Amino acid sequence: MRTTRHSHIRIISLVLLLVAVMNLAACGKSTDARALVGTWKYEGNYGNSTTMTFNANGSWEKVLYYDDGVHSIKYTGKYILDDGEKTITIEIDPLPDDLQFTTEVFFHYLLVGDSLTLSDYFDTAETALTYKKIA
Repeated sequence: MRTTRHSHIRIISLVLLLVAVMNLAACGKSTDARALVGTWKYEGNYGNSTTMTFNANGSWEKVLYYDDGVHSIKYTGKYILDDGEKTITIEIDPLPDDLQFTTEVFFHYLLVGDSLTLSDYFDTAETALTYKKIA
């Protein structure tokens, strides 16, 4: 009888563990990945601004707006978020003529509420860009 009761407890424990794993898998993306989805805006110096849109399907778009209000540059591609390392790897595709040196850009990120701060290898706390979520 003791062996049977012990077996039942094991089976119940395994079923509960399986349910927990399936629930985690069903949740899909991490909290950071869900919070990142949307459009973010950076207000630069001298009237320049930038928007970055991260989509749930892993695509992104960046638009740089010039202070004249007429001209802009648009970049698109795919991104990979690693919320454990707090990094975003951005693949630029198609690669614009003015960016012939690389197809990937690597950022560390800090995501707090409606603020997204992106920094690369060369940025300090003062030079990192902070975007505000607008949509």
